[in-house]
Amino acid sequence: MNWPRQVAGVSVFLLLVPIILGGLSVSGCKSATQVIVEPDPRVFTLFAGLVAVGYGEGQADPSFESLRTQLKEALADWTPDDLYPMTRLEENYRPDQLVAATLKLGPPPDFSSDGQSLVGLQHFLVTVWKDVEPLYKTNSAAESRELATMAGPAEAAIQRAIDYARGGAPYKAWRVVPEALALPGCAYGYRDESGRTVWVIVGRPPGSWERDLAREAFRVVMHDELAGLETEGDLGRFEPVLERARFVPAVRERYPEEMPVPGMPGYVEENVDALLEYVEENLVLAVTARTVDSANGEAAVGEAAKSGFFLAPGLSKGLANYEASGKTLTGYLGTLLEGADVQAALALAPAYTWEKVSLPWWYGWTREAWLLTVSVPGKLRAELTGEATNFPPIEGLPVVSGWGTEEWGLFTTDQTITCLPDWSGVAIPAGGRIWIVERDSLTGPNEPPPLEFVPE
Repeated sequence: MNWPRQVAGVSVFLLLVPIILGGLSVSGCKSATQVIVEPDPRVFTLFAGLVAVGYGEGQADPSFESLRTQLKEALADWTPDDLYPMTRLEENYRPDQLVAATLKLGPPPDFSSDGQSLVGLQHFLVTVWKDVEPLYKTNSAAESRELATMAGPAEAAIQRAIDYARGGAPYKAWRVVPEALALPGCAYGYRDESGRTVWVIVGRPPGSWERDLAREAFRVVMHDELAGLETEGDLGRFEPVLERARFVPAVRERYPEEMPVPGMPGYVEENVDALLEYVEENLVLAVTARTVDSANGEAAVGEAAKSGFFLAPGLSKGLANYEASGKTLTGYLGTLLEGADVQAALALAPAYTWEKVSLPWWYGWTREAWLLTVSVPGKLRAELTGEATNFPPIEGLPVVSGWGTEEWGLFTTDQTITCLPDWSGVAIPAGGRIWIVERDSLTGPNEPPPLEFVPE
């Protein structure tokens, strides 16, 4: 997750008096951390726009379906052209990047900015606010009692993370923004440059919101120390792990080989090295497993590894030595990373992955396909036969060999035509990618084809 470094505009357009713990910990002793739980009209307006262009479709909690329905009614007159600025932003930026950019803006109705905002964001929010302001006011008033019950547990979750790190919190104020339009289980963090405030937007109903808050607290505690390490030196030995992790589609999308640069879609000022972000997420998952997920910690890091974060299990074991060391987490971070076993992490990487992908519409006879990506050398094993029909190469796509209806076609990555009556024994090098399609289908097969990859 990126941690933006510009001062955020503080919300002054609030219906509710913020629920502030005044720096009191749950034990009644004075704490170094102030936790404020409050709605934020900027965040609500951003997610109203995202929902309007499809964010969370089919994934939202049913208890908030009424709110989404009211939102659709409020924006009923909006056309696709009206929504295009948000469509473009949603396609090019992650939600956490959009949240960070939004929190740099001032409150409605102007959403003013002292710096350069993402193109189109400020104007879009100004326009949307005119239609969603009544809904924001109604919803914020209705949720005031629930927010009051979140304040104590919120501070407890954050303080627990700070206590585990054995160091003072680098940020003294935490603003927790429960957002009903964000997906449940999501958490988007943002910290300002002043060194005073961290914002965490959590989806509601936040079934795991205490865990999400603790996770973001760990990220804050470790971020500066980790960012001081050289990615080409101290962290460089983890590059092979990230390369293998990129075979997992979600990891490849989140940590691209080339981070966007100015002028490219997806660029934000706070873009950092993908390797740094990847290692940081592994650390956060490992620490979370040792603390808030301690009752099921081994399973938690196991799930992390299945998701492409192969360093998390080893780092979690290394944290046992940290806990016995008496040092601060930031002071032990270098030792923890030095002890991470790269080969053990690589052993957790899958030999291949299947991914459903979309093909350019102009290809004609299919729009979707299954992509098989292999991370180690091996061979295909299958018994598929068919009359081959060769298709000419298309810019941006490899040459194709196609089979008949309800059988499989093969795209090769080396611009050669493969027409084999039996695919068994076809050798695929590490990094090989094969597109498999159903020739006469416009949607592609619903399940991966009966094709097996056997590592050497």
